[in-house]
Amino acid sequence: MIQFYVASFVDISKHKELENKLRNLSEKDALSGCWNRRKFDLELRDECSRVNRYPTREQSCLAILDIDHFKGINDRFGHDYGDKAIQTVAQVLQRECRDTDLVARIGGEEFGVILPHTTPQEADYVLNRLRIAISIEFDNVVTISGGITNLTSEPALNYKCADLALYEAKAVGRNSVCLFLDSEMSEIA
Repeated sequence: MIQFYVASFVDISKHKELENKLRNLSEKDALSGCWNRRKFDLELRDECSRVNRYPTREQSCLAILDIDHFKGINDRFGHDYGDKAIQTVAQVLQRECRDTDLVARIGGEEFGVILPHTTPQEADYVLNRLRIAISIEFDNVVTISGGITNLTSEPALNYKCADLALYEAKAVGRNSVCLFLDSEMSEIA
């Protein structure tokens, strides 16, 4: 027969707060405030798994964006301006993207966007809208180029396709968006 209960209460709110801060530090890019490459790669892998699991119902896209002539911006205006350009581009991307999209800084002046539940044509529209918003924000001093691909079950293939699309956007004169689908990969292999 139980006669007494002993209860122990410990306030773990400070511990949880610290845990959340540490998680944020490990997943956020300090300069841009966007998610970092590590977080982006995890989310991309998860989205690729969803697309693979529901191939007839789930369609998503990957976009890679790059600030045009970034070295020239740094050389002409200084590194402080270059940092401010990265921060402003990040702010515009986060403000103008949909709540379901994931924006990350994946390299120096390179950003990645995962667009769930989005066809390549819809992604093209979204990316062109982002490109124009950034151009307006900077009075055409800073522009971006973008590459888009549909998501498959293979994150590495998706990166390669989006990167080829970005390369094409730069080759046609920058300040543009190009699309390169995974089905086109067989044409160049």
